[in-house]
Parts: sequence; structure tokens; C-alpha cells
Amino acid sequence: MERMNDECTTRRPDSRLGDAKCAARTDAHWDPQVVEQSGYGRHTINQGPLGLSYMVNMLHAWAGHTSIRRIVMRFPYAVLDGDHITAKGEVVTVRNDNGETLADCRIWLERPGTEAPLEGTATVALSSEGE
Repeated sequence: MERMNDECTTRRPDSRLGDAKCAARTDAHWDPQVVEQSGYGRHTINQGPLGLSYMVNMLHAWAGHTSIRRIVMRFPYAVLDGDHITAKGEVVTVRNDNGETLADCRIWLERPGTEAPLEGTATVALSSEGE
């Protein structure tokens, strides 16, 4: 099985995003006191789409910017500021669909010492031109 990965370290945001009307919804991610009350310690939480973007960047770096045909993600655990995470994946099958070579992959974010905070599957088109 071919493996791929892309490493990054999460960082605390410099400022809160959104207007006051959205503050109640974003406090669960950006307010360390709210996050601490939720049992995660005094941290901020990476919003799910940011973790998803790590996966997309990894797939793009591996197979090209127009390669993703399908992606399905689960977000079972929070990614906290300061976490060192690595986007990883492995090819499960390679198949041909209407003349296009597709790789069905298992993908996840890896955080040392814990279960994967994000996990899912992706179907990626493999370019014969080495995009």
C-alpha cells in the first residue's frame, strides 16, 4: 500500500473570527475558558474544516490540485492548539472507472499518543501525466 503524509502544528488564532452575533457559536472553539469548562484544558479547538483542509492539502500534494473526486470525513476527537498532527493516508485499492484511474484511500489525522482526531476515506484520480 502506498502511504502519504503531511505534517503541521496547530496554532492558537491571533484574534476571534466572526461578528458578535456569531460569538456564542465560536466560543466553543476560540475561548480557552469555555474550552476548559468542556474538559479539554485551557486550549482553543481547531475547527473541523481546518482539520479537513490538512487532509485536502495532503491529497493535493500527493496527486494534484484537481485530483479529489470524493472525500468523506468523521470528526471523533478535537484537535487542540499546540497539537502536533500529521495528515496521513494509504491507498486501499486502485481501480478504473470510465477510463479514469482512481485510488480509494483511507485518510486520517495522526496525533502522537491518541486515537485519530479525524478519519475518513477519499477517492483520488491518478494522473498519468504526473500532475
